[in-house]
Amino acid sequence: MSGGAGADTATYPGTAAVTVNLSVDGPQDTAGAGTDTLDSVANLTGSSGGDSLTGNAGSNVLLGVRGNDNLFGLAGTDTLTGGARTDTADEGGGIDSCTGETESNCET
Repeated sequence: MSGGAGADTATYPGTAAVTVNLSVDGPQDTAGAGTDTLDSVANLTGSSGGDSLTGNAGSNVLLGVRGNDNLFGLAGTDTLTGGARTDTADEGGGIDSCTGETESNCET
């Protein structure tokens, strides 16, 4: 998927959990949705499984939806939202907004 200009979102609507990292250049095995190559994508929406979603150095919106999700914002001004179930939101830097049962390094 090539996002191009603007804030583009990669969405994983299936039931299988996915592992997606926006910092990876080139193909990555998402576990639950096969192999994806994400270019110029800023945001992720996970599946109904227990996902692991990781942002990059830019500003990201990571939405876990259902499942016990792990969200990692890294740098930038990020919004991390776990959704239903037991979620972990961890933001490394920037001024960030987190919603999850376990939050760390979040300002709001």
